[in-house]
Amino acid sequence: MAMNLAHQADIEIISADAFQIYKYMNIGTATPHHNELEAIPHHLINTLDPTEPYSAGKFVSQCENLISEIQKRGNTPLIVGGTAMYINSLVSGMFQEPEKVTQTKADFYQQHKHTPVDKLYSQLKIADSTYAEKITHGDRQKIIRALHICQTTGETFTHAQKIFHTQPRFTYNVVVVSNQREVLYQNINNRVALMFENGWVDEVQNLINMGYEPSNAKGFQAIGYTEIFNYLQPENTTKLQDIIHSIATKTRRFAKRQLTWFRNSNLYHTTNSLTPK
Repeated sequence: MAMNLAHQADIEIISADAFQIYKYMNIGTATPHHNELEAIPHHLINTLDPTEPYSAGKFVSQCENLISEIQKRGNTPLIVGGTAMYINSLVSGMFQEPEKVTQTKADFYQQHKHTPVDKLYSQLKIADSTYAEKITHGDRQKIIRALHICQTTGETFTHAQKIFHTQPRFTYNVVVVSNQREVLYQNINNRVALMFENGWVDEVQNLINMGYEPSNAKGFQAIGYTEIFNYLQPENTTKLQDIIHSIATKTRRFAKRQLTWFRNSNLYHTTNSLTPK
């Protein structure tokens, strides 16, 4: 759809995909084909080494700068991708933690990395019951972050999100393109199968040969890469067809969560079965 629109207008595409930004991972992240990248200007694709960390904050900063540059060229920026946290931070603004929080974050995380998560969650319910109800009791990272904000600022995390919230630089028209559930799931199954036909296993083997693996490369957090990494280990006994089935299942579940998140947001227009002409 984005490519069809770009061929009809002066459009430059910005990727809002958390993993297409990494190099050497084109098949498993469904990065646009090099012919597409050459035909239409694309941004935030194949720019980072798989070991480099990336975040919503970095995305927003880079994306807003790109939007400004694209508009100065007289073109229209079209942000395409399904990483909800990135899109929400771009459209709605984001929490900008105070400097004193940033300075003490690493020590706080280190101090509590072995604390039982149930104990941490109980502390959060006391410190900020409103936020505690919004997250699962096993989400260690979110719990520790919220506790740290509470203790460092003297505010509840819920209130801190409001008083330290930065406003977006631009306004956006956001459309979620969906389809009938059975059609969506079949498309996912077909796409996963096609990724393997196109050499996804060889792509992961190439990453391994370059020294990348789940322990040192954030890119391996993308669905499928760790599964294929494990499949390629000498001690593996799992059949390839079972790996393909597992990845397709995880992708369908992710798509369900993704659509649920977007539909629960009041910032988006949802269009079913939208087909470009």
